Amino acid sequence: MMENPRGYLEISVDRLKENYRCLKEFLPEGNRMICIVKCNGYGCDAVKEANVLRQCGADFFGVACESEAQELYQAGIKEDILILGHTLGNQREELIRKGFIQTVGDLDYGRTLADYARDLGIPVRVHLKIDT
Repeated sequence: MMENPRGYLEISVDRLKENYRCLKEFLPEGNRMICIVKCNGYGCDAVKEANVLRQCGADFFGVACESEAQELYQAGIKEDILILGHTLGNQREELIRKGFIQTVGDLDYGRTLADYARDLGIPVRVHLKIDT
């Protein structure tokens, strides 16, 4: 339980596991669920949440930025990690080397990432964000 002067937040690990199981049942076979643990698991410890979800079979996580992906990676979480936000130039090499998946919402950014990856000789993994 996390407390502050104005309120508290209590997370039930059992409920988290049950929610994952219930949502997973709705997915057609062969589809994957992305467990979003951005912003430190919405203030509830992203690494702890990700590890609980891994125990349930989760193999795909979403975070806001490259530093959050690094935190999961350094904690031993090697499953797929999707970065939802934009990654700055000085962090792009790490996201490519570690195999993180970068959300790409425009052609210029996609080309920039492709150029970084080409220079490194490593494919870049991307998730295309398309507004329709």
